[in-house]
Parts: sequence; structure tokens; C-alpha cells
Amino acid sequence: MDKMDEALSKLTEGPQPGEHYRHFKKGTLYEVTLRSVDEATLEQLVSYKRADRPGSITRTLKNFTETIKSVPRFQFVNA
Repeated sequence: MDKMDEALSKLTEGPQPGEHYRHFKKGTLYEVTLRSVDEATLEQLVSYKRADRPGSITRTLKNFTETIKSVPRFQFVNA
């Protein structure tokens, strides 16, 4: 298995499309729309959107799942 295949196989870990998360600061609700891999760095990515706005936002998985002052940046709401 090459490095890209290995990175792609990890897309089933962590946040998944269709799941909802609440942002720690404003309490805004977001839906995960896509999981992907950056082709150049093989870094795991999470794309998500607000229901009331067009377009998507993309963060690294590491940034999406990090904690800020002991609080998750995004808290899982439902699957």
C-alpha cells in the first residue's frame, strides 16, 4: 500500500459527511460535507457548511478536532 492509499484508508476515522457539530465559540451548527486528503501533503481534511450560508469551509482534521482551553473546537451533536 502506498502513502496515498494509506491516507485515503483513514478517511473513515473521525468526522463523517452528514454528521453535525457545534463550534465552541459561537455555538454555530455545522454539517460535515466531505472528508478528503491534500494531494501534496497527504494531510486529512474536513469540509463543512452552515445550513444558512452557501459554500463550504475546509480545515485540517487536526485543526477541526483540536481542543481550545480544554474544550473541543467542534463538539459532535448527532450522526
